[in-house]
Amino acid sequence: MKSPIFLLLFHFFIFFPTSHSSQPTCPPLKCSPQSPEIHTPFHLTTHHPPGCGRPGFTLSCKHNTTTITFPSHHLNLAVKSISYDENRIDLSDPRRCVHGVFLHLDLSLTPFQYAYVVKEFEYLNCSARLPAGSFDEVACLSGREHHVYTVEAGERSSFEVLPEFCRVVKSVRIPFGYSPYLADDEFGLGLTWETECAEEVSKGFLANSLVGSALCDKLLKLGILCLVAVTLLLSLKMYHTNREEKLVNERSHLFFFSS
Repeated sequence: MKSPIFLLLFHFFIFFPTSHSSQPTCPPLKCSPQSPEIHTPFHLTTHHPPGCGRPGFTLSCKHNTTTITFPSHHLNLAVKSISYDENRIDLSDPRRCVHGVFLHLDLSLTPFQYAYVVKEFEYLNCSARLPAGSFDEVACLSGREHHVYTVEAGERSSFEVLPEFCRVVKSVRIPFGYSPYLADDEFGLGLTWETECAEEVSKGFLANSLVGSALCDKLLKLGILCLVAVTLLLSLKMYHTNREEKLVNERSHLFFFSS
């Protein structure tokens, strides 16, 4: 009969076939002592070898600053902090124009979503200023001959019909409209991501790269413990069943020869 240890090792290698040596070395890194730590699911383009991190989680170091670039927004955004427990990354715009980022950033092309509840907003471009008190002008997007406003969809109560000197540039789902009272370089640029535990398990939990989040790490450990417990219980059950059958056969054999 196969021993419980043999069955345990068999299940272990079936579920975790990838060996430690086949995985790339993906140590945690920083762009500077004050920068956030970078590890799975993120990776640094010029420091981590191929195979580290997940697609869409590429970071770079520029002048000791951690940056990220999105497909729809070619300007690098600075990474302020990363929480692997909450699966959250907080960014800031070097141009101090968060509503310019909102206008061009398409998160559907990325593994991220806004950390806040989003609403539908319209960006208006007007050749003249709107009446005072109607909407706040987005200063970082406006100029002498054009004035940009953000208006929540369906709430243009100041005027029933859009003025002829205004046009809707784009409708986007963003956390909030423009306000001069909010910090324009960082507020609202909080993003979250979903942890793909199955993908990390398929790569082998013995890899040097760290698990993407504390939650996923706990789930993996719990799964391993459950696997070990179930394997041991099945092995013990098989052992006792075979032992009882052997005892019954021995008793039958003795009874046959004694009768």
